[in-house]
Amino acid sequence: MRDLARAQAHTADIQSYAYRQAMSHLLQLRKYSVYDQIDKPTRSACYKLMDAVDEISVWHAALPTADKLRWKHPQSIVKHAPRNLVEGGRGHNKPKQKNQKKPTGWAEIERLKALLIQVIKRLAKYEPDATELLDQVNPSDPDDGVGDL
Repeated sequence: MRDLARAQAHTADIQSYAYRQAMSHLLQLRKYSVYDQIDKPTRSACYKLMDAVDEISVWHAALPTADKLRWKHPQSIVKHAPRNLVEGGRGHNKPKQKNQKKPTGWAEIERLKALLIQVIKRLAKYEPDATELLDQVNPSDPDDGVGDL
């Protein structure tokens, strides 16, 4: 389901607005509604486990029987599993690092993004469906309306 949301959002960043919207939409669908009933911390633990499910299965099978019986819930498995199996995932719930430097060409990227937004807004005068492209260009911008043209 995570891969479906990434494909719909056209991003690999699971913290992006577009990804979160796509995941929310998928969870509202009837065939995925069972996943919406799982609380968010447990679902996050499942994401961590699925990145290394084969290695974690081998590790869990080698545990003593008492530990296997106690550590059945995904959160308890994440807590007790070797760090290299669960921390090497895709960055779930990791705090953002402070003072992170932006890439060297960041100003140019922002300039081109602003130019693209202007082009899409002008195109929207003739093709109203073009406004949907704004969500893909700048999904974190809550004011994507074309009313100010």
